[in-house]
Amino acid sequence: MIGVMLPVGAQAADMDEAGAFMPVGVPAEAPAGFTAMCQRDALACRTPSGERDELAASAVSALLIRVNAEVNKAIRFRADKQEYWQRPRSENGRKLEGDCEDYALEKRARLVEAGFPGDSLYLAVAYVPRAGLHTVLVARTAQGDQVLDNRTPWIVRWDEVDYVWLLRQTARSATGWSNLVYEQRAQLAGL
Repeated sequence: MIGVMLPVGAQAADMDEAGAFMPVGVPAEAPAGFTAMCQRDALACRTPSGERDELAASAVSALLIRVNAEVNKAIRFRADKQEYWQRPRSENGRKLEGDCEDYALEKRARLVEAGFPGDSLYLAVAYVPRAGLHTVLVARTAQGDQVLDNRTPWIVRWDEVDYVWLLRQTARSATGWSNLVYEQRAQLAGL
């Protein structure tokens, strides 16, 4: 589990709340495929507006579950031969195809279209044991950062997933990324 360092004497409730949100980490270069996508389509990488639609907690949960399930069902997994980030496309009327980052981009687009605030959504890259590098969408909610993953139908808090988190988008800039590996090393050194 990855969390944030808290002062000695912090209450368990404080620790749970702090662990609910993925740390920001230190500035890092964006994944090469993400950078190439931004060069192809500047609109896909624009900084989210500060506009917010207020959604009740139950509506947020239902929306995340619905979009995760719809996108996971609508897309057939197909690994890219090279890292090529884009929303999935259908060729010759067949089912949409894409790999993990394509699922994440589609989920992000659908959530924003449904009124979820874009500045509360970010992409994250993790190492998955026995699978390799994996990209997911993370939604910031009042209950913590929730992972929308093409590998599972469940919406799970980021610190309850058995992944090694490597990179994440920063909250206020669509093109800003941070390295979580250094954050994890600092936490381990402090233990």
